Amino acid sequence: MASGTTSLTTLFNDCASLEVPDFQRNYSWGEDQIDEFHRDLKYCTEQKKDHFLGATILMKSNPEDSNDKSYQIIDGQQRLTTIFLFVAIIRDLVSKLDSREIRPEGGRGISVNVISKAHEILYSDEVNGITRFKSNQLLAEIFEERIFPEPSAERPEIKRKEKYWSLELRKAYFRIKTLLEKDLQNKTQEEQLSYLWELINTFRTRFQIMRITTESYSESFDIFMTLNNRGLILGPSDLVKSLFMKCIAQGLNHDEVLKSNEKVAAQWKEITDNIGDGDVDQFLRHYLVGKQKDHVRAKDIYTIIDKMVDARNTNSKELSKKLIKEISRFSQIYATLLNPATIEDPQLRSACTTLFQLSDTYRVLMLFVLDTESHIDFDSKRKIAKLCELISVRWVLTGENAQELEDHFQDVCGMIRDKKTFPEIRAKLLEKLPSDDKCKSQFDFEISKVPLVRTVFYKINTVLGDPAELISKDPSKMHIEH
Repeated sequence: MASGTTSLTTLFNDCASLEVPDFQRNYSWGEDQIDEFHRDLKYCTEQKKDHFLGATILMKSNPEDSNDKSYQIIDGQQRLTTIFLFVAIIRDLVSKLDSREIRPEGGRGISVNVISKAHEILYSDEVNGITRFKSNQLLAEIFEERIFPEPSAERPEIKRKEKYWSLELRKAYFRIKTLLEKDLQNKTQEEQLSYLWELINTFRTRFQIMRITTESYSESFDIFMTLNNRGLILGPSDLVKSLFMKCIAQGLNHDEVLKSNEKVAAQWKEITDNIGDGDVDQFLRHYLVGKQKDHVRAKDIYTIIDKMVDARNTNSKELSKKLIKEISRFSQIYATLLNPATIEDPQLRSACTTLFQLSDTYRVLMLFVLDTESHIDFDSKRKIAKLCELISVRWVLTGENAQELEDHFQDVCGMIRDKKTFPEIRAKLLEKLPSDDKCKSQFDFEISKVPLVRTVFYKINTVLGDPAELISKDPSKMHIEH
């Protein structure tokens, strides 16, 4: 790892290619961030002061080649994307003026071509049209064909209405254009050229950035998590999406790759939409726990799926297509576990509602029990759900180790995969059922877990009380103190 604070000019001179990996989320800055960035740019330009942009983590694309200057942007892509947008739009505004040449203060008579200076940022090889910044596949076409080339009759316009995944980028483009055009109002052409040159020069010399260079994903993410207390922006699910894009697009030309990636992005959006406010990484981990024999940590998700699709072999394309389809199916089941009120069968709904309030460990088992493609008949699904509820309530009541219960449910999932009979599954589940005596002994002590107290009261009430006057399990309708 190497790090240090440097000017953008030095950074760009050292980096022939800055690529946004496909696992990165799309550009997402809104008006507030753009406006703040614009204010900083104007202030530094007018006051001739330096501005620190923060840190960016760049991973070498080919660490074994010391001469290679291509990097992947692990952190900082929003800021860098915004910089390239600003520079490209400033260049476009200069191209509308009668003159492109300016003699800077203290330049001793030497004129500067403002567009050429802008292109020193935008291009690593202007002659051959090689741009320095490479967006992800979904946004690459907009940059390469509509933003980086100089304005001409042949350059397609950026549309205000287009594919949804480019919405934030398009909104940012028009916002920046509007802000800069407003800056130029009431200025002569000469004043406009001078102002636009000063903005370019601020980017070149006054914007400072801390560059951190790494050689692997693991090193990059370790540094990212150390520097950021905002939470992990790039999770395992982002890497998995990128893996599917890479595998499914094997052997395709550029246009086919773009269409393939659009399809994968749409499939992944469907999965994340199914999970809703839930944790996609947690869903993937629970899914993999039910598919594997070994422990599965969040950091293992990418590695396990990489092995499942056999990414280095020719059959990885079909394996990836099959797996993303299966993950999508299971995400729909997971969605019902996150919202048990949507489960049609009252017995399954009752069990899953109880389980939802107590922990999330049960999802490992119920995800595969509720799978419509499992061999388990409907009546057995009800019985397994009831056993899962019974074991989980007692497990939480007696304060047992949650990881041990997850391991137990993982073993039962293995039996489901092996198509064991219900009596065999039932016998296995009951091996971990805390005894009556152990559960009763817990009532000699104060129980402080409100969801557990509510659940116990509810269950007692269902046996002894009037069903029409059951204690509500909805915290918004009744407090335990009542």
